[in-house]
Amino acid sequence: MLLILVGACGFMPQSGEVQPDAQSGSGSSTPPPQMTTDASFLTPCHSQLPGVVLCLDFEDSALDPIARDSSGGDHDAATSNVTPIPRGAQQAAMVTSNSSITVPQSSALDLAGPLSIELWIEAPASDQDDIIFQHDNGFGVDFNHAPGCFVNHSSDVWAPSPLAAGWHHVACTWDGSTIHTYVDGAIVACAGMHTSLQAKSARVEISMPFSGSIDDIHLYNRALEPPEVQLLAGTISTAITCP
Repeated sequence: MLLILVGACGFMPQSGEVQPDAQSGSGSSTPPPQMTTDASFLTPCHSQLPGVVLCLDFEDSALDPIARDSSGGDHDAATSNVTPIPRGAQQAAMVTSNSSITVPQSSALDLAGPLSIELWIEAPASDQDDIIFQHDNGFGVDFNHAPGCFVNHSSDVWAPSPLAAGWHHVACTWDGSTIHTYVDGAIVACAGMHTSLQAKSARVEISMPFSGSIDDIHLYNRALEPPEVQLLAGTISTAITCP
């Protein structure tokens, strides 16, 4: 009798991604540098969850003038004044008020339905409303002592408490009816947002004029579920419903 053994294959997140490391301006109108993206030079995106349309993990040895997109969509960002720094076993990006990271317009990023944004930040105290991530279609992540999520240029859904020192995972999800703001895997704020987005053609702008450190910026064309956010944050939380 001939026996055939078939191994099951499942998603195993990279250890550097799921282990939190608590110890550890407007874009230019100049066209981005031209380059041909060869997949052989790209590391796999640190998120292997379905729906990733933009993946900036900042793992290139040089992050200026280009930060490569590992989503497979060839959405490389034009950068200025971006400095590589370590984050545990990974590499992150340090930005200042003079930095810019701009992703050219693409129909894949012009989202009009459910979406998610998640990233790691290490931020100093800030007395101004800085934009960490924004698509001019009207969705993004703000920061003013605490992170805030917005859709359709609505008022931000702010985390209720300032971030403590160190690295934190922040996620914003919108399922078409509710915005959820996550910090370190826990849902910390929600707001009903029954609206619709027009698929406006626009670029993505990052760090305007946020000063601090950022890593693993991922945009999804769907709303992540709480277990998925916790997987990426490397934490387990019981705060999986709106407070």
